[in-house]
Amino acid sequence: MNAILRIIRRPSFWLHLGFACAVGALAFTRIGRRLDMLPPPIDVDLSPGEAMQVEEDVLVLKRFNIPQYASGKPKQYVSELHYMAGGSKCGVEDVSISVNHPLVRNGWWVYQSSWGEDGRGKYTVLRSVRDPSLPFAFAGWAMLLVGSLMLAVDHWRRTAAAEAAAVRRWWPYAAAAVFSAFPVFFIGRSVLRPDLMPALQSPLLFPHILAYLFSYVIFLFAAFGLLRRLWGVAYFLMTLGLVLGALWGKICWSEWWQFDPKEMWSLCTWLAYGFYFHVKCLPIRSPEAKRKLEKVLLVAGAVLVILTLTWVNFSRLFSGLHTYA
Repeated sequence: MNAILRIIRRPSFWLHLGFACAVGALAFTRIGRRLDMLPPPIDVDLSPGEAMQVEEDVLVLKRFNIPQYASGKPKQYVSELHYMAGGSKCGVEDVSISVNHPLVRNGWWVYQSSWGEDGRGKYTVLRSVRDPSLPFAFAGWAMLLVGSLMLAVDHWRRTAAAEAAAVRRWWPYAAAAVFSAFPVFFIGRSVLRPDLMPALQSPLLFPHILAYLFSYVIFLFAAFGLLRRLWGVAYFLMTLGLVLGALWGKICWSEWWQFDPKEMWSLCTWLAYGFYFHVKCLPIRSPEAKRKLEKVLLVAGAVLVILTLTWVNFSRLFSGLHTYA
């Protein structure tokens, strides 16, 4: 019993188990769809009065609207429908589906996917998705957050004595605060702009970006050996940014992982710093060799942070779902 308690008290246990659950859920869904064991995402074009069926339920489009800002840019894409559970007209429910606001019924998620225009006028494109492995993905994300939080607390305690003198040097913390203030200001201006595109109209936008931003700032300082006590906090924030991004992807794009270039580079950065914390726990005989390896990993992580923030965002080689970022 004591051995089991020692294992579950380790942050690595929850991080490994959470990562395995998330990857397993993703693999189950992708392989299941490839082998026709699970239904693939289904896109349906609907004009007013037309219907689509989701298993036994029926959705009938009443109207499709595209409200606009004063500038003429689309403010939202909204499909208003009659929802009939089991196809019965006795239980008709009026529902609305828009970007970042899918309809969730009986394990199915129905999304505002796209729209078009033809001789009939404007029509909507709705996507229905069923993912039975989603609870395992949610459980994996929760375990990743628990493990990274435990790691942050453990790292904070372990570095308390060593950093007692360093904390008195206030300038690294002041520099980090100033360094963070400028991007926070510009992000705030972007988020609060009056004509934000529909895909970005989510309460997850600001915490997702800020979690990544603060973790990246801390880890950039870490490459110079500064802010040592906050490195575990930075890893928790990076994990939080990753999980919030996956959740937002599921809500907005119908899939929580799309192998988008920005997603993959962010994951590589997260894995690099995860490897760094693993190395810190390894029983390497030579302390000098261990310190050098840790330094190399911190510098490599900082390089990945810079590439993720710059080259991946602005290079045309990496166009994808995050091209607007």
